[in-house]
Amino acid sequence: MVPTFQATRKLCVLIGLASLFTASAQAQDQLGRCLAQNSLFGDWEWHTENPSATSPKGSFTFSSELNSNVVTIRSTRMYPGKGPEFKEMFVIYRERDKQMSRSMYFDDLGHASQCAVETSSSCVIDLTCRGDGIHMRYVFALRDEKPYFQWQVPPPHRHAEFAPYLGGFLERKEKSKGE
Repeated sequence: MVPTFQATRKLCVLIGLASLFTASAQAQDQLGRCLAQNSLFGDWEWHTENPSATSPKGSFTFSSELNSNVVTIRSTRMYPGKGPEFKEMFVIYRERDKQMSRSMYFDDLGHASQCAVETSSSCVIDLTCRGDGIHMRYVFALRDEKPYFQWQVPPPHRHAEFAPYLGGFLERKEKSKGE
């Protein structure tokens, strides 16, 4: 039996709709896929590329919450001999279009800011905050097949740009016997 023009047309429309839904599902889960692909969920310690006695160090915790509708990234940073540990947190959430493209930033100094989230096809995750006194960008990627982060801030007198300020490799935090 030879398909009619009408049947062929309906089949093409169904295939087109299916591909749209598939593309939409892929887009809405890009951040989660990249976090999973790079195995970033969990607890990490970080150190600078060339650690020394005065180099800062810290941690990141990546977690998925509320049926994967929210991703939290908690961070600590400590500069040896410079006082208490600095803590910050990103809460990444879905927009109306179902994409994880927005975030709120909070720190222990009382700062809060809305941030944009971008995830590239090569799984580079970019969190950019501009406003309310917070102008910075965090970039998470793989470098030499290892998880890597870079914290970028505006250079003096160039608030529209960002330049690397601190970067380092992430290492999976070892669990203690009680965990």
